[in-house]
Amino acid sequence: MASGFNDLSLSRSDEAISTVDGSIDVDSFDVVIGGSLKARATERSLQKRRKSIDVFVDAGSLDEPFYRFFDSDGDEFEDFKINVKKKYRFHRLDQAESHPFYIGDSGYNRASTSAVKIKGDGGFSDGITGSDVLKFQVRKSDRKTFKKEGELSFFCTSHASMIGTFLIKGQKVVPALEPVQEMVAEPVINEPVSSELVNIDPTAGYAGGYYRMSTDSLDQLPLI
Repeated sequence: MASGFNDLSLSRSDEAISTVDGSIDVDSFDVVIGGSLKARATERSLQKRRKSIDVFVDAGSLDEPFYRFFDSDGDEFEDFKINVKKKYRFHRLDQAESHPFYIGDSGYNRASTSAVKIKGDGGFSDGITGSDVLKFQVRKSDRKTFKKEGELSFFCTSHASMIGTFLIKGQKVVPALEPVQEMVAEPVINEPVSSELVNIDPTAGYAGGYYRMSTDSLDQLPLI
């Protein structure tokens, strides 16, 4: 007798006698014992896999965006965002060996906080390459906070310059403020003022006209 998920195939024959003419009809068929259990186990495994999103990370580049992300069909994700309710499994596309890949919510080359669960191969100092698999999810108790203000970075553990940030689904993106330009006052340069007659109207209340002192002739005194 088979046990566990091993299948046992048995042959069985049934006879049916007609009540009309007394003829006998024989039918035979195979019975598979344990097949339903195996099918259910396979279905449970598939359902568990469907809860996880498989993400394939390319070989990487020193130029932005540093990495590109693909689904299991080989199509590149458009506007890829992290859903805090989902589980993710990161793989390397074509088992790439270059630019070891890793993620975290504490920045480059630092251990992540307890708000996220990161399991599998690699670490923040030696990311995944080849056939390595990295599993990620946000803890249920921290999902609301993480969705509001969490930050998840991806980076190459061999090049500190290769670091980017995933968008979080449902998170409000605050536009970056433009740098404030300082207003530099231009120095005021007075042009030399030549001696000129400013007022020669005898009705203006003066005994006579006067001359403004010229800045290029400081040795002259105003005439009154």
